[in-house]
Amino acid sequence: MPKGNGHTIVIDGHEFGAEDGLVISTERFEDPTDGRTVAGWSEEPSTGINPHAIWGASYAYSWHVNSVTYRGYALAAGNVYRGLRIVRVCFWYTRNGKPVSNKVCAKAIFRDGFWVKGPEATGLANDSLDPDAPRTIFNIETARIDPQRNY
Repeated sequence: MPKGNGHTIVIDGHEFGAEDGLVISTERFEDPTDGRTVAGWSEEPSTGINPHAIWGASYAYSWHVNSVTYRGYALAAGNVYRGLRIVRVCFWYTRNGKPVSNKVCAKAIFRDGFWVKGPEATGLANDSLDPDAPRTIFNIETARIDPQRNY
Protein backbone atom coordinates (compact mmCIF):
# COMPACT_ATOMS: atom_id res chain seq x y z
CA MET A 1 0.00 0.00 0.00
CA PRO A 2 1.43 3.43 -0.96
CA LYS A 3 2.56 5.69 1.86
CA GLY A 4 0.85 9.01 2.48
CA ASN A 5 -0.99 10.88 -0.23
CA GLY A 6 1.92 12.58 -1.97
CA HIS A 7 5.01 11.55 -3.86
CA THR A 8 6.92 8.43 -2.97
CA ILE A 9 10.16 6.86 -4.12
CA VAL A 10 11.34 3.27 -3.92
CA ILE A 11 14.93 2.35 -3.10
CA ASP A 12 15.88 -1.33 -2.96
CA GLY A 13 12.21 -2.28 -2.63
CA HIS A 14 11.57 0.10 0.28
CA GLU A 15 9.13 2.94 -0.21
CA PHE A 16 9.75 6.41 1.24
CA GLY A 17 7.09 9.12 1.45
CA ALA A 18 5.97 12.19 3.38
CA GLU A 19 6.17 10.45 6.77
CA ASP A 20 9.85 9.79 6.04
CA GLY A 21 10.41 13.51 5.44
CA LEU A 22 10.72 12.98 1.67
CA VAL A 23 11.56 16.15 -0.23
CA ILE A 24 11.98 16.04 -4.01
CA SER A 25 13.68 19.04 -5.62
CA THR A 26 13.96 19.65 -9.35
CA GLU A 27 16.13 22.24 -11.06
CA ARG A 28 16.91 23.16 -14.65
CA PHE A 29 20.21 24.43 -16.04
CA GLU A 30 20.71 25.75 -19.55
CA ASP A 31 23.80 24.62 -21.42
CA PRO A 32 26.23 27.55 -21.28
CA THR A 33 28.14 28.59 -24.36
CA ASP A 34 31.39 26.98 -23.19
CA GLY A 35 29.79 23.52 -23.17
CA ARG A 36 29.92 22.97 -19.41
CA THR A 37 26.89 22.71 -17.18
CA VAL A 38 27.21 22.99 -13.44
CA ALA A 39 24.29 22.20 -11.17
CA GLY A 40 23.89 22.25 -7.44
CA TRP A 41 24.49 24.23 -4.31
CA SER A 42 28.20 23.74 -3.85
CA GLU A 43 29.55 25.45 -0.77
CA GLU A 44 32.93 23.76 -0.97
CA PRO A 45 35.92 25.49 -2.59
CA SER A 46 36.62 24.61 -6.18
CA THR A 47 38.07 21.16 -6.63
CA GLY A 48 39.80 22.16 -9.84
CA ILE A 49 37.58 19.67 -11.66
CA ASN A 50 35.04 21.30 -13.93
CA PRO A 51 32.21 21.02 -14.30
CA HIS A 52 31.19 19.95 -10.83
CA ALA A 53 28.06 19.97 -8.71
CA ILE A 54 28.42 18.96 -5.12
CA TRP A 55 26.00 18.32 -2.27
CA GLY A 56 28.59 16.95 0.13
CA ALA A 57 29.55 13.55 -1.30
CA SER A 58 26.58 13.49 -3.74
CA TYR A 59 26.68 15.21 -7.13
CA ALA A 60 25.22 15.75 -10.59
CA TYR A 61 26.98 17.30 -13.54
CA SER A 62 26.95 17.43 -17.31
CA TRP A 63 29.68 17.70 -19.89
CA HIS A 64 29.23 18.70 -23.52
CA VAL A 65 31.61 16.03 -24.80
CA ASN A 66 31.68 17.23 -28.40
CA SER A 67 29.45 19.28 -30.68
CA VAL A 68 26.74 16.60 -30.72
CA THR A 69 26.89 14.73 -27.39
CA TYR A 70 26.20 15.49 -23.74
CA ARG A 71 27.24 13.09 -20.99
CA GLY A 72 25.64 13.40 -17.57
CA TYR A 73 26.81 11.96 -14.25
CA ALA A 74 25.06 11.51 -10.90
CA LEU A 75 25.91 9.96 -7.55
CA ALA A 76 23.74 9.58 -4.44
CA ALA A 77 26.03 9.00 -1.49
CA GLY A 78 23.44 8.77 1.30
CA ASN A 79 25.11 11.74 2.99
CA VAL A 80 23.29 14.39 5.01
CA TYR A 81 23.29 17.79 3.33
CA ARG A 82 21.49 20.84 4.73
CA GLY A 83 19.64 18.67 7.23
CA LEU A 84 18.35 15.99 4.82
CA ARG A 85 19.83 12.71 3.61
CA ILE A 86 20.33 12.51 -0.18
CA VAL A 87 19.11 9.07 -1.25
CA ARG A 88 18.56 9.60 -4.99
CA VAL A 89 19.98 11.92 -7.66
CA CYS A 90 18.48 11.87 -11.18
CA PHE A 91 19.09 13.81 -14.38
CA TRP A 92 17.70 14.11 -17.89
CA TYR A 93 18.01 16.49 -20.83
CA THR A 94 15.27 18.46 -22.56
CA ARG A 95 15.09 20.82 -25.51
CA ASN A 96 12.14 23.08 -26.22
CA GLY A 97 10.29 21.43 -23.32
CA LYS A 98 10.61 17.92 -24.75
CA PRO A 99 12.85 15.13 -23.43
CA VAL A 100 15.92 14.31 -25.51
CA SER A 101 17.18 11.61 -23.12
CA ASN A 102 15.90 9.13 -20.60
CA LYS A 103 15.76 10.01 -16.92
CA VAL A 104 18.81 8.41 -15.26
CA CYS A 105 18.98 7.93 -11.46
CA ALA A 106 21.66 7.06 -8.94
CA LYS A 107 20.48 5.65 -5.61
CA ALA A 108 22.19 5.38 -2.24
CA ILE A 109 22.29 1.97 -0.54
CA PHE A 110 21.29 1.09 3.02
CA ARG A 111 23.73 -1.60 4.16
CA ASP A 112 24.46 -3.02 7.62
CA GLY A 113 22.61 -0.18 9.35
CA PHE A 114 24.27 2.64 7.39
CA TRP A 115 23.59 4.61 4.21
CA VAL A 116 26.45 4.35 1.71
CA LYS A 117 26.98 5.64 -1.80
CA GLY A 118 25.50 3.65 -4.63
CA PRO A 119 26.98 3.30 -8.09
CA GLU A 120 27.48 6.38 -10.25
CA ALA A 121 24.85 6.77 -12.97
CA THR A 122 25.74 8.07 -16.43
CA GLY A 123 23.72 8.89 -19.50
CA LEU A 124 23.98 10.46 -22.93
CA ALA A 125 21.94 12.93 -24.95
CA ASN A 126 22.36 14.17 -28.50
CA ASP A 127 22.60 17.87 -29.16
CA SER A 128 21.04 19.58 -32.15
CA LEU A 129 23.30 20.56 -35.05
CA ASP A 130 20.99 23.46 -35.83
CA PRO A 131 22.67 26.64 -34.48
CA ASP A 132 19.23 28.23 -34.08
CA ALA A 133 17.73 25.30 -32.13
CA PRO A 134 16.57 25.93 -28.58
CA ARG A 135 19.24 25.36 -25.95
CA THR A 136 19.59 21.99 -24.30
CA ILE A 137 18.51 21.93 -20.65
CA PHE A 138 20.14 19.74 -17.99
CA ASN A 139 17.46 18.80 -15.45
CA ILE A 140 18.34 17.38 -12.06
CA GLU A 141 16.18 15.96 -9.31
CA THR A 142 17.26 15.08 -5.79
CA ALA A 143 15.26 12.99 -3.33
CA ARG A 144 16.05 13.60 0.32
CA ILE A 145 14.69 12.10 3.52
CA ASP A 146 14.89 12.70 7.27
CA PRO A 147 18.39 11.61 8.30
CA GLN A 148 16.94 9.47 11.12
CA ARG A 149 14.87 7.34 8.71
CA ASN A 150 16.16 3.97 7.57
CA TYR A 151 14.48 0.90 6.12
